[in-house]
Amino acid sequence: MSRQLIGVIVAVGAAALYGVAVGLQALEARRVPARHALRVSLVQRLFRRQLWMTGALIGAVGWALQGVALSLAPLTLVEPALALSLVFLLVIGARTLGERVGLREIAGTFAIAGGVAGIGIGAPAHSQSHVNGPLLILVLACLGALVAAPHLLPGGRSAGVLIATSAGVAYGVVGLCTKFAADDRASAEWRAVFVWLLVLGAVAAAGVLSEMSALQLRPATQVAPIVFGLNVVVPVAFAPVLARESWDLSAGARARLVLSLIAVLAGAAALSRSRAVGAVLASEADEGLEPPLEAAAAPAAV
Repeated sequence: MSRQLIGVIVAVGAAALYGVAVGLQALEARRVPARHALRVSLVQRLFRRQLWMTGALIGAVGWALQGVALSLAPLTLVEPALALSLVFLLVIGARTLGERVGLREIAGTFAIAGGVAGIGIGAPAHSQSHVNGPLLILVLACLGALVAAPHLLPGGRSAGVLIATSAGVAYGVVGLCTKFAADDRASAEWRAVFVWLLVLGAVAAAGVLSEMSALQLRPATQVAPIVFGLNVVVPVAFAPVLARESWDLSAGARARLVLSLIAVLAGAAALSRSRAVGAVLASEADEGLEPPLEAAAAPAAV
């Protein structure tokens, strides 16, 4: 079995864990009053939720598997494979909430699976190095500005679309930084690995806050396509520039790669807007089971 195929299998495992983690965390985020959106008080309240913390731990294991996958397969292939987390969310919605799986969901699932297979056929070779210097700093600074934008606006509030964009870009940056850390670990550059983990942790924290806030302010069917789409697009778009994954392929191979990526994104959009996935993210079936965290003498919002 080739290293690339093993990497894809590991990435699918990561996608499964991410799907479960997102479902658990979104359920709890909907129970916190929307006035805590984009505030540290939101995280403080979620940290007191056992179910949310369980989701966080599952997501951490998923991230570890993502790192293993990126050490075996190219970024261009691993990140689209993570979109399969939507398929696992679909299964959760269908099996636990009794939501109907229709033609849209079936088509979306096949689109993602077919797109990942197509990318696997035409994916560039795996690289264990990345660029350094001004270009890397410039790109990460620009992406970081997009992540930070809704958190820095006056009053701490902004449009739900911008907040969802912040989350999607943040998770895309996490994918890039995970790739860079895996590269430096392979070459025993431990100081660089430590720096990447610090950057990754800060960006991931901002991304989680943005995603949970977006799910409070906008319907899940509007938030999920943005978050999952950017999570795929950002790493793949910068893979040739930053990860040294050459796309110097024939015209036919390039066309297949682009069409496969479009299929993944179209499938992700279809599943994100399905009722089965939306029910999990919005926790529609759980409304009223537990009162919001509005206990007496609750700490003031940060």
